[in-house]
Amino acid sequence: MSARLMTALALLGCAAPLAAQSNGAIAGVVRDAQTGAPLALVTVSVEDGRRGAITDSAGRYRIREVRSGSYALRAVLIGYTPQLRDSVLVRGGGTTVLNLAMQPTAVPVETINVQAVTDPILDPLATATEQKTTGEEMRRLPVSSVTEAISLSAGAVGQSYRGGRLGQESFVLDGMGVKNQLDASSNSLGIRVPTSMVTEASLTTNAFSARFGQALSGVVNVVTRDGGTVWHGLAMYESDRLMTGNADFGLDRLLLQADGPLFAGITFIGVIDATGRLDNDPVSAPPPTDPLDPRSNAVAMLPHNSGEQLDIAAKLAIPIGRKQTLRLFGLYGAQQGLLYDQLFKYNLGFAPAQRITGGLVTADYQYASSPDAGTPLILDVRAGWYGKNFHR
Repeated sequence: MSARLMTALALLGCAAPLAAQSNGAIAGVVRDAQTGAPLALVTVSVEDGRRGAITDSAGRYRIREVRSGSYALRAVLIGYTPQLRDSVLVRGGGTTVLNLAMQPTAVPVETINVQAVTDPILDPLATATEQKTTGEEMRRLPVSSVTEAISLSAGAVGQSYRGGRLGQESFVLDGMGVKNQLDASSNSLGIRVPTSMVTEASLTTNAFSARFGQALSGVVNVVTRDGGTVWHGLAMYESDRLMTGNADFGLDRLLLQADGPLFAGITFIGVIDATGRLDNDPVSAPPPTDPLDPRSNAVAMLPHNSGEQLDIAAKLAIPIGRKQTLRLFGLYGAQQGLLYDQLFKYNLGFAPAQRITGGLVTADYQYASSPDAGTPLILDVRAGWYGKNFHR
């Protein structure tokens, strides 16, 4: 019995060195193929990933206790092309040295879109009451100018904001204030910004920023858009001539818009908006009782009440190098119309009429330092001219 026990102990004592002689190891250093620098955290594996090791800060790795045979070795690291070596021979009791050089490569990743749900009109964190309207929203509304779109905001009645009188608001176009110093309390600016030229418009009715001056009732801030990198165009005609009765105001409107690149990175956008109405200022009035009244033949439409509007706008965005941009903007507006007056209804040839024309030209020079500048610098210089003519 003791002889058998001694034989079993002898066999167990020989098992460990026999196993060590039947297994081997794979070791080496992994480096960058371009710089030669050692690569850390490279996953080196054999047997389809069942055995492996990770390189240390010096790029060294060692896969221990690999049974003798031929293996396929794989090395993987984010930002580098995976390395695959076939027929790596491992001998029992030996160490196979295999050094690797990995080529850096760009790793394509899937785009992740993060969307924050915000109120597009009112910002609950803002101290000022600011209502914003985008150009895309304006083009979906039944309006033809920024002024008409802003008048739909809360607290606005026509061009009166927060109960203020006409002219007590401040109109800011692309960061430049435009003020009618001639007859602001009784007439408009004489220019209308077409909705096709607008990126965003906002109305602020309290807690104005210190950068806005000459504002008592509200601040209208308008940002025009630059031309696109691909040519786009729009031609539109509107009319209500197919309507009958009180729904026909004799409306005809033509809108032409084009934007796109010119040359050397210069972009252009231009808009022409022309509107005509036979009944420019419609009212709801009872039918006349006098058969000689001019309204007897057309009860729904006031006589001597036609009007026309023409708005022309254009903008050039001129890049000057990589850090400078010059933007030139021009706007022309003309409004004319016949004014119905009850005192002249039997003698319309002496009834009043008026014509308003206005023009605006602005230049905006902007310099922005490169992103890697030690001291970021943004320089914005603006200059403009505004004029208005009123005839009655």
